[in-house]
Amino acid sequence: MSSLLSTGFFGLSVGEILLHMINLCVLFIAMSFLLYKPVKKIIYERRNNFTQALNDRDKLLEEIEENKNKMAQVIKKAQVDEVNIINSAKIKAEKEGAEIIDKAKEDATLIIEKAKTDAKNQKKKFNQELSEIVPDLAIEMASKILQREVNKNDNDKIIKDIIKDWKE
Repeated sequence: MSSLLSTGFFGLSVGEILLHMINLCVLFIAMSFLLYKPVKKIIYERRNNFTQALNDRDKLLEEIEENKNKMAQVIKKAQVDEVNIINSAKIKAEKEGAEIIDKAKEDATLIIEKAKTDAKNQKKKFNQELSEIVPDLAIEMASKILQREVNKNDNDKIIKDIIKDWKE
């Protein structure tokens, strides 16, 4: 066993083994500072970035849902406005149509009244012309029929009776 101590394990002395162990510890410490901590830091940052990306995605999805709801409300309001505009246009058109019909009825009534007045005036004019022409014709006819002369008073009485019969 004493030969093991002098030569050590695997042909290495105890000092060499200790030196290799110290080197190995320094190497682990150096590697931890040079590789492990930076890699750990990168992994941590990637995890944070991924978490941030998930949070941003969730926020965007919430915003999209809110915008979707707002658009649905705007569309509903636009549809209600459309119905209101159509209804008000129908009411306005019906009102204007009724006004046009009323105006046409008034115009027709005025035309009818004017026609009646014109007819009355023409009838009066005709009766007046008739009353001017008939006496002369009556006198002439009576004098031919009776072969005598008829005076004006007899003629006026006959004419008035005839006109009275026509008016009835």
